[in-house]
Amino acid sequence: MGYFSKRKKYERESLVLKISGIILIILAALTLFFDKIPFVGEIKNYLYQIYLFNVLVFLFALFLRRGSYVVTFFCLLILNYTQISSYANVFLSSQVDGDHHLSVRYEASNPLYINNHSAIILRSGHFNLGNANKADFVTIDKNNNVYTLINVDFTKPEARVFQALEDFVIKQDEPVVIIGRFGEPAWGKLMKELLQKTGLQVKNRMVLISNSSSFSLFHAPDFYVLGFDNIGISDLETSYNTNTEKPVVMMELSYY
Repeated sequence: MGYFSKRKKYERESLVLKISGIILIILAALTLFFDKIPFVGEIKNYLYQIYLFNVLVFLFALFLRRGSYVVTFFCLLILNYTQISSYANVFLSSQVDGDHHLSVRYEASNPLYINNHSAIILRSGHFNLGNANKADFVTIDKNNNVYTLINVDFTKPEARVFQALEDFVIKQDEPVVIIGRFGEPAWGKLMKELLQKTGLQVKNRMVLISNSSSFSLFHAPDFYVLGFDNIGISDLETSYNTNTEKPVVMMELSYY
């Protein structure tokens, strides 16, 4: 390759890195300081996808050995990862060293299926959350440990709905586990408030399911398993039910 060809290639690569850097810096500034603006809140839903894009351009800069860009993208990676990991797990589910396990199957719009014969169902039903939303729940006793599992499936986040869910959780005497789709990521305004006020934590790794797929990279993550410190996830798998045309999440909960 001649000198001028190499020069043009270098300039094209630099232009890609420069434009990528500008885009990421603008997005970081918007999501950090201007998240009260409605369209910025929508952008913030896709922080995970922005993070993945950041990883790609960081690796590209590293491959090209462009030191200043490597440092810039690395700093942006730390910033973006901190925004996500403050409220959600990214690659790994939370685990605990517990002797008790419970297999649970989630499918949108259906009650949770608990695949464990030694678990005794104490009560089950549903409660209204307002605005045509409801949540199914089941209280189980396994090995003298009582838990209430709640199944939610919100099409969009609404303050009234999250407030009703929060009130229900606070009133329970036994530990609560909430499983399902919340309509927004864990770092969204309503989800953050729910986690802070109830003390619940995100237990699952990032799961990108949509209404029609068990994996959708461009779907804002909104599926979560919420629980307290004594709850973990030892296994989690996603699949697609061709009969119902809905995604399915199988998980193994561990607790002590």
